[in-house]
Amino acid sequence: MRYASGMASGELDKFYNRLAGIAGIGQSAVNTTTAAGANAANNNSAAIINAGNTRASSYMTAGAGINNALQGGLSNYVLMKYLSPPAPTGGGGGAGGYALNYNGPLAGGGLA
Repeated sequence: MRYASGMASGELDKFYNRLAGIAGIGQSAVNTTTAAGANAANNNSAAIINAGNTRASSYMTAGAGINNALQGGLSNYVLMKYLSPPAPTGGGGGAGGYALNYNGPLAGGGLA
């Protein structure tokens, strides 16, 4: 009798171990699938972020180019105005060659 119960107990242990092994394989598969899904999500989000950063960088580059062009153009214009001689006014009258803002009958130093 003792032999039969020991054999049955051994078979139960083997069966239990097989079930635990199958459950372990299932758990490993779940863990592997979960890790693969997390990696895919991380890679996709990184790719989307990189695409956004690239687009933003191109907008910043374009804006900097426009800013540099405007700044250079305005600087050149101001330098040109600074270096060019003043335009003759054609009037006399003690203003040092510059016209007064007077449009009355004596404008230009003469009588009307």
